[in-house]
Amino acid sequence: MDLGGDVKGAGKGAKKPGRPARSSRGGTTKGAGKRAKKPRGQAQGSRSGKARGAAKRAARGTAKRGVRSSAKAAARGTTHGSAKAAAKRPQKAANRKAKAPVRKPARPRPERRQPRERGELEALILAGGRGERFWPLSRRGLPKQFLPLTGEKSLLAETWVRLRLRLAPEEIRVVAMEDLRARVLEELPGLPEQNFIGEPVGRNTAPAIAIAAALSWREKVNRLQLVVPADHWIGDAHAFWSTIDAACAVARAPDEPLVTLGIPITRPETGYGYIERGPGRIEAPGAYQVLDFREKPDRETATVYERSGRYFWNSGIFVWRLSAVLAEMALHMPNLHQWLREIVTVRGNPLRLVPQVFRLVEAQSIDYGLLEQSSRVVVVQAGFPWSDLGNWTSWGERRVRDAAGNATHGRVVALDATDCTMYAGEGMVAALGVHDLVVVQAGGITLIIPRERSQEVRRLLDELRMKKEWVEFL
Repeated sequence: MDLGGDVKGAGKGAKKPGRPARSSRGGTTKGAGKRAKKPRGQAQGSRSGKARGAAKRAARGTAKRGVRSSAKAAARGTTHGSAKAAAKRPQKAANRKAKAPVRKPARPRPERRQPRERGELEALILAGGRGERFWPLSRRGLPKQFLPLTGEKSLLAETWVRLRLRLAPEEIRVVAMEDLRARVLEELPGLPEQNFIGEPVGRNTAPAIAIAAALSWREKVNRLQLVVPADHWIGDAHAFWSTIDAACAVARAPDEPLVTLGIPITRPETGYGYIERGPGRIEAPGAYQVLDFREKPDRETATVYERSGRYFWNSGIFVWRLSAVLAEMALHMPNLHQWLREIVTVRGNPLRLVPQVFRLVEAQSIDYGLLEQSSRVVVVQAGFPWSDLGNWTSWGERRVRDAAGNATHGRVVALDATDCTMYAGEGMVAALGVHDLVVVQAGGITLIIPRERSQEVRRLLDELRMKKEWVEFL
C-alpha cells in the first residue's frame, strides 16, 4: 500500500485477497475517468470495508489449511518419521562421542605463593676457615665445615638447618672461599646464589662480617645481623634460638650494643678466649656489660678464670644492629670502613667489588679489630650445649667413650689403652698399652700426637708446606 495515492482496481475489488494493489507512477488508478469521483473519505471507507472482509476470509482459509497440514505432518512424524529420528538419535550421539578428540585432564595450576616479607633478623654464616687442626681428615679441598663430624650431615649443613628453623633462605648469607662456591651451593641447595659471598683470599672474620653488613645496608633497612660460625656443634637448636631471642632484645636497646654470646665455663680450657663480665643489663636475664676480653690463657690462669665466676668462654656468635656495627667500624677500623662506602654507593651489582675489597683490606679478626676496642659490647649467657670442635680432643669429648675412656670411630682395636681419641677413616687402627693419645688414619696419612698437644697440628702443616714433594698431603 502506497500511503500517497489511490488503490489499483478499487471499484472491482481485489482479485487476490490480502494482496496489495499496485500504484501508478502518476499517483492515480486506471479507469478513474469512467467513474465519478467520490469524496476522499467515502472512497477510503468503501475500500477498507471490502479489504477487511477479504482479509477475514483469507485468514479462515489459511487457518483451515494449516490445521490440516499440521495434522498430516504430525501423523506422518508419529507413525514413521519421528520413530526413525528417535532411533537414530542415540546412534548419532554415540558417533559424535566416538569422533570427538580425547581431551587430557587439565593440569592443576601451581598455587602462586606470595613473596615472604623479610623479617627484622638476618644471618651470616662464616664458612671461610680451613679447619687445619682436623688434619689429615680435613684437607685443602675438604675443610672441616664440610665434614660430618657430629652426625650424618656436615657441620655447615647442620648450621643451615638450625637457622632455617626461623629464617627463610633469602635471609641467610654465607661467606666462604671462592674456590668452595660450588661445594657450598651443593651443601645448601636452598641458598640463593647472590647470597654467597666469595673470598678470593682469606682475610679473617672482620672483613667478611663488614662486607656482608654493607651489602645488607644497601637495602635501606636497619636489620639485626646474627653472625654464626659454620663449624660449631650446638646440642639444642631450640635452646639456641631462645638465647638468640634474648640477644636480639638487648641489641634493640636504645644504645644499640654489640652483643656476643658467652658460654658458661666447665673446665680450665686453654684453647678458648675469655670474656669478663661487668654490670648486668635490664633487657634480658644473663646479659652483662663487657669489662674485658682475654686471650687464650695458660692452664693456671684458666683455672683462676673458672673459679672466679666472672668469665665466659667467647663463642664467636654475635648479634647487632647494622647501624651499630658499621658505626663502630668507622670509629675503630676506618681503613676497612672506607671500602664499605664503595660497596654501599656503587651503581649496579655490588658483588663485583667484593673480590677487590678482600684483596685490598688487611686481615683482621672481629674480636681484635673491633670488639676489644669498643665500649658498647654486651655479653649474653648462652643456654645451650656448645663446642667449637676446634681440634681432635674436642671432637673426642662429644663422642661416647668406652669403659677405658677411649673415644673411637671406625674399625679400632684398643688393648690396655686409656683416654685415647682414635679415628679410622679407612683400614684399621690398632693400639696397645698407650694412654692420652690422638691417633687418626685418613687419606693415606696417620697422625699420632698427645691429646694435650692436639692444637699444635698446624706445626706439622707448616713443615709440609716447606717441601714441594709433600704438598699433595695438605
